[in-house]
Amino acid sequence: MCRVAFFVVTLFVTSLAARDLSSQIDSLKVEIEKNPGVHELHFTLANCYYGLEDYTNAVQELSRVLDLKPDSRAARFKMAMCYLRMDSIDIARAELERVRDMNPVDKHPYYWLWLGHVYGTLGFYDEMLDAFEEYKRLAGKDFHHRYGTRDYYDVEGFIAQSYALMGRTDEAIKYYRGTIGGYWGPYRHCLMLAMIYAGKGDASNAAKWLDKTLMYDERYYHYYSDERINRTSPRFLRTKATFLWRIGRFDDAVATMDSIGSYTELDTVDLYNRMVFKISAGDPHALDDLRQSGIPSSRLQVGYDVLMLLRVDSLSEAMSLLSAAEEYLSVSGFGRGLYAYILEESGYGAEAVKWWYRSYGNLPLGIDVESMRRFMHHVVAVCKEKPR
Repeated sequence: MCRVAFFVVTLFVTSLAARDLSSQIDSLKVEIEKNPGVHELHFTLANCYYGLEDYTNAVQELSRVLDLKPDSRAARFKMAMCYLRMDSIDIARAELERVRDMNPVDKHPYYWLWLGHVYGTLGFYDEMLDAFEEYKRLAGKDFHHRYGTRDYYDVEGFIAQSYALMGRTDEAIKYYRGTIGGYWGPYRHCLMLAMIYAGKGDASNAAKWLDKTLMYDERYYHYYSDERINRTSPRFLRTKATFLWRIGRFDDAVATMDSIGSYTELDTVDLYNRMVFKISAGDPHALDDLRQSGIPSSRLQVGYDVLMLLRVDSLSEAMSLLSAAEEYLSVSGFGRGLYAYILEESGYGAEAVKWWYRSYGNLPLGIDVESMRRFMHHVVAVCKEKPR
């Protein structure tokens, strides 16, 4: 048994050094043939499969671990992670709840964080809030020292997100504001505050928190590049235009994007964003303008094609196109909002809930689900207007 334990430790070391998971898998299979009843070997093999994103085989090995050691929380937690990666959210939820029930007073309860996100993905916002608050409670007063300052303010932000998704904006504001200044760059939380105030119609506070967002963004840039941002640079103007769009100042977003330069100086992403900003501002010409400008083929072409399909009420075709556009959905919050809208309109409400959650903080004028839904209805209505 000591020899096997040594093999497992050696395997982790060589895996970290060589990054050759495939060869590690071959070595493990040989060792498992000799020692089929050693659960550590199966768990290590599952981790290798997980590293290769082969979640099906990872689940099979984790099942063998649980046959040999039914009380292995590590194996059950890893299995939940596999199902999350496979987008089997309900199964992942069941596995995480089993882990939770094994030891509800765990002093290192990261599964509560994952439970919170799973509940949010399923639209169970009350349970989401409870999970994040339980994680914070179990961590105790020494959260900062035990888990790191940033983790503390992240979980405070997740609590704020729970309230925001339920439309309880006052509580969301309280928690988001409590994170500002806690560590040196919470620009995302400043942006969330700006968006909440914009959704409430409070333009003054929205502008105030937008300025803070840009200030923290400058600090990040300076920290990583050791340079100061030029506020007339394309990089800054792109960022500012996007943030203006997110607080509903659509005309200002278009004007800021236009200030970068001519179409020949704008890249593909700029052209796509400019189209989205103009549609948001109520301009039905935006789709046709982009087509005439000759947008190069790119992953963002999918978003344009989907809007053109929605213009003629081709929901099923739009849904098929987006369901296969994994790369586009991974980079475009607007695209995720489109997908949520299409799923909902097509009668797939449960699936739409997942995509509303994944759109959080990426669509203008409020960050609760109803606000996101209202914005996407506006976008589609503009696309359907006949340009004069």
